[in-house]
Amino acid sequence: MARMTGEERKKVLIKSAIKVFAEENYRAAKVADIATNADVTEPIVYKHFSSKKNLYLEVLTLIMEKTMKRFQNVIAKSMNPLEKLELIIKEYNLMIHVFRQELKLEFQAVSEIDDPDVKEIIATGYLSSFKLVENLLQEGMDQGYFREDIDPAFQAKLFVGHFIHVSSYYLSEVLEDDYSEQLFSYYLNGIVHDS
Repeated sequence: MARMTGEERKKVLIKSAIKVFAEENYRAAKVADIATNADVTEPIVYKHFSSKKNLYLEVLTLIMEKTMKRFQNVIAKSMNPLEKLELIIKEYNLMIHVFRQELKLEFQAVSEIDDPDVKEIIATGYLSSFKLVENLLQEGMDQGYFREDIDPAFQAKLFVGHFIHVSSYYLSEVLEDDYSEQLFSYYLNGIVHDS
């Protein structure tokens, strides 16, 4: 078997860290458990990450960046701003099922919000989401898809807030299968320009 490159090993460690952090939480998780899960020794983890916190921050950053990248990729498939929002909703509904560990880890990170590094990563992720949606809403207003009287900055926060709401219900296992679809249908009906 070929030896892993440093970048390949780092990816394995991040995947292991996501699993362990999601199962335990940041404070309870041990670097030894991450190493065991990755089938390496603790010194190998520290070779790639200077500390547990450094690894945790990198994992959080990666999760936020991947979410944004997935949204950017799906909206590139349509020219219509309304369809772009619908594609983001569809993608998010897929993501909460496929990336449950990452979602759980992101929610757990809020309990670490007093740490300025964690706060910055979470805030950056949310602000990027707000801006992406705000731009789509403004584009849709300019093209006549959305009502002229909406505030795109406020509506973007409301839209992203719905994701947080749906995610908490999903993680708590109190979410009906069609709840998210109904919620976003209701949201979109409120902003779409009357024909």
